[in-house]
Amino acid sequence: MKKKIAAIIIAGTMLAVSGCGSTGAESQAASTAESAASESTAAESTGSEAESTESPNAVGDIALDDAPVSENDFTAETADDFITLAAYDSFDPFAPDGTEVKMGDTVNIDYIGYADLDGNGEVEPFDGGNTQGMGTNLEIGSASYIDDFEEQLIGHKKGDQVEVNVTFPEQYASEELAGKDARFDVTINEIVIETADDYFSEVCNNSVVKSYPKNLWDEIVAYFESYAEANSMTTDQLFDQVGVTQDAYVRSRAKILLTAHAILAKEGRGTDSAEYQKMQSDFLNYYGLTSTEDAFEKGMTELELDYTVTYNLALTTLEEMAKE
Repeated sequence: MKKKIAAIIIAGTMLAVSGCGSTGAESQAASTAESAASESTAAESTGSEAESTESPNAVGDIALDDAPVSENDFTAETADDFITLAAYDSFDPFAPDGTEVKMGDTVNIDYIGYADLDGNGEVEPFDGGNTQGMGTNLEIGSASYIDDFEEQLIGHKKGDQVEVNVTFPEQYASEELAGKDARFDVTINEIVIETADDYFSEVCNNSVVKSYPKNLWDEIVAYFESYAEANSMTTDQLFDQVGVTQDAYVRSRAKILLTAHAILAKEGRGTDSAEYQKMQSDFLNYYGLTSTEDAFEKGMTELELDYTVTYNLALTTLEEMAKE
């Protein structure tokens, strides 16, 4: 499976109710290519649109533990002191060869988009309309791409080259493409039946928190207090919008981070490892940041950076274990 780094948008991830990483659009910073192929819509509010029907025993996909908050502090090297990590192995993320794409499936695709930009009858590739061979996941029926794009992939199989013809909306964000007909040459790389996010959620739910480290708990609480204040609301108002209690939410985010750190510790990918440092560097570069100091000076917290890098590297680690 072709993969790209999931550069997590922290506010969306920390506030997403849908599990360890949230949905693709929320958990991954959309690539330029996805932005071009996706229909421009109003930004979705993670908090205000969240349903308030969450089980008291879970937040999204994450089952909660009623473990106490410890007086002991956490470091990346001591995750095992606070959580019993569930056993994990390779998982099979893909449907068998020959399986046809159907509504509701997630497909991994590459594409190049073409349009008549100058009105001279000659189509040419347009900026942002190319996945650059990196692959991107798309849920069929999610309406995240231009109208009728997704439906034209139904019935096709892994390896198929599909010509998808669409018309950009008149109100499309790019004036160059607004109202224009376009052709996307799409390659179906895989039909995905389980993502690394899904598998991480399984590992997370099967792991058992012994206790929640005090410093991590306090950092997450402080993060949400700061987030609420920056958005002119109280933490009670914030979590009323999210639809869960603060206690449940802090437990879910802490469990995710403990699970991710425990996986990395087991695989020898702690904060001093080359893999961790590369993931951190890639994340900073993605957002045009020159160093961790630069990130902190511009308002990012250590918790945000650690959550992003650790979670992404844990996903990458599980993806590398996936059966080919």
